Amino acid sequence: MTRSLWLAAALLASFASAQVLINEIHAQGPSASPALQGDYVELRNTTGNPIDLGGWQLKIWANDTGTVTTKTIPLQAACGSGLASSVIPGHCFYVLQEGGTLGGSLTDPVLAGVQGMRMGSSPWAATASIGAALVNAQGACVDYVYLRRSVLPPPATPPNLSGCAFTLVNIATSAGSNGHFKRLVNTDTNTVADWSQDATANVGTPGAPNTTLGATQTSTGVCTAPSSASLYQLNQANAAFDIDGVSAGACALTELSRCVGAVVSVTIGGLAGAPFDVVLTAGNVVSATGGGLVLSSGQIFNLNIADPTLTYAFGGFTSPLFPVTLPYTLAFPLDLSLQLAAITPGAPDGISLSQATRLHATATTPSIAGPAGDDVSLTVNLANVSCAPPSINFWGTSFSNMHVTTNGRVTMGGADTAYTATLAAAMAGVGFVGHWVDYGTTVAGSVTYAVTAPGVMTVNYNGIGYIGQTAATVSTFSIAFDTNTNTVAMNNLSGIAPHPLATTLGYLGITKGAGATDPGATTFAVAGSGTYPNGTDMSYAFAQAGTQLAGTGVNQIIWVPNLSLGYDWVAY
Repeated sequence: MTRSLWLAAALLASFASAQVLINEIHAQGPSASPALQGDYVELRNTTGNPIDLGGWQLKIWANDTGTVTTKTIPLQAACGSGLASSVIPGHCFYVLQEGGTLGGSLTDPVLAGVQGMRMGSSPWAATASIGAALVNAQGACVDYVYLRRSVLPPPATPPNLSGCAFTLVNIATSAGSNGHFKRLVNTDTNTVADWSQDATANVGTPGAPNTTLGATQTSTGVCTAPSSASLYQLNQANAAFDIDGVSAGACALTELSRCVGAVVSVTIGGLAGAPFDVVLTAGNVVSATGGGLVLSSGQIFNLNIADPTLTYAFGGFTSPLFPVTLPYTLAFPLDLSLQLAAITPGAPDGISLSQATRLHATATTPSIAGPAGDDVSLTVNLANVSCAPPSINFWGTSFSNMHVTTNGRVTMGGADTAYTATLAAAMAGVGFVGHWVDYGTTVAGSVTYAVTAPGVMTVNYNGIGYIGQTAATVSTFSIAFDTNTNTVAMNNLSGIAPHPLATTLGYLGITKGAGATDPGATTFAVAGSGTYPNGTDMSYAFAQAGTQLAGTGVNQIIWVPNLSLGYDWVAY
């Protein structure tokens, strides 16, 4: 067996039999001796690992056509103060009892010492047929039972199967006045034969194997909480791994986000010469109670062993470990979970585990709210935008800030909230690019900005309206600064709506501002291009706002730096 397969086998040995069973149902409320505070359903963890029920659903109903009541079990973790209330410890039982608020603590004296929570209302009655289905957080059926009491034949398909399998026959011909049911043995055959109906009113054996009135269940192991309330493995002498020195400890996920192009510091530590590997998966790091594996020594494997993306960085324990810290460049977007494992003869599990780390490398950012209102400019410091380039080269000068205005343009070298576009102002003020006209979000729309690709800063005008006009006339376009090529582009130009007034002029283009020269308006055309030997020349169309490109079909203009320290253009 290869060492990589050995690791999987060792971990799966404690994982493959993972199962939670519906083990006992009490459906006659307080009508039992001793009296209970309400109905209950008991679950059983047949594995040696704690299982977190947070996000699982218990679906319960009465009779063939009864309405399903769904109880979504809340995740209630309390690392450092014992097991969470939504966790079934290994080899233990868990009771959800009628009454109170879903997620509340059990208060029934009869259930003293039993792990579980209150579940709110129950649709069951002592004289009804009883149904229950348990569905995990991924929506997969875990267990199902329908205990039908009738002289009539059962339906061809059991009700509310929820993706489960179950062979239905009547468990009894009548309900009588008893509503207590128990699983007879440890195994599950998905049939009514696994169950019996008690002939007398009793509370059953909540929190323990069923051993009365024909049931012969046995213990599957000692029901104890883990020796530590840790949810995540820590680095140790024989196995250590971190990125940029980040470690969140035993009670929190170690997670870090970096930008594409960043250089991170990867540290590998442990017993020199020991066969080791770094286990990788695209899936999330999982806690000890949320899908991780707690080994016999108390170590926690915090990756999902069943994840189909799980693999080994170095081929599967073929390399000897040497402690080292190395730089690594994040060349592309990724989401990875990583945990180092080193073969350690003499250790209780034969293996030592490091902490698990979740690494995100992103090239983009979500949209960030820009300026809002009428004649407003927002100064965006690129250093404060995650993954943004440090500066934008505009007309041969590097700017660490850009000034985004509601009037359809981005200015460089200073803010300018003037709303009336003129050629004279375009040659005298600050440099800018955009569709300069009196826009405002007070009419409609919004302005946002984001890093849309590595080194690309984009400003979006989203359904923005013309001041003084109705919200029915709006424009959507964007301005993008690509610092990889120092090009400037305007995109989605077909989304610019004509201004209702022919007398309202707009400047669509680029200018360096003070010192600019006017070569005359440009006639932009699809697949067309233009050059400007004079590096101070503006490139623009100036006409009724929104009509500058009418009839051309142009949807994008890219301005490309030229040898004259100005810009040439190409349109698409």
